Amino acid sequence: HGWPHVLVGMLSMAASAFVIFYPAMAGLVLTVTIAIWLMAKGVAQVLLAFRFGGTHQGAWLLGVLGITTAGFGAFLAHDPADALGSMMMISGFAVVLGLSFVALGWWFER
Repeated sequence: HGWPHVLVGMLSMAASAFVIFYPAMAGLVLTVTIAIWLMAKGVAQVLLAFRFGGTHQGAWLLGVLGITTAGFGAFLAHDPADALGSMMMISGFAVVLGLSFVALGWWFER
């Protein structure tokens, strides 16, 4: 059952070589990958918020987080080269998003 580990190792080596030989392109690819992930995650959060509906008090917060996350992903996808230069904003968003999820978890525990 070691083939998944071999596959992950080979993919890691290929990704590392890509970053070494094409560092500017690697940043662009990473930015686009993050943008797609954020948009998919945001849509999933909005759908989950609708599913929770009136059963949880904090469902509206999950919906707001989903809209914000998907919007930020769309912003990154709009101009990935420009977004690459704004990594401080991306980092700040991650901190705010993390704090929001802590608040969301607190609401769901009540």
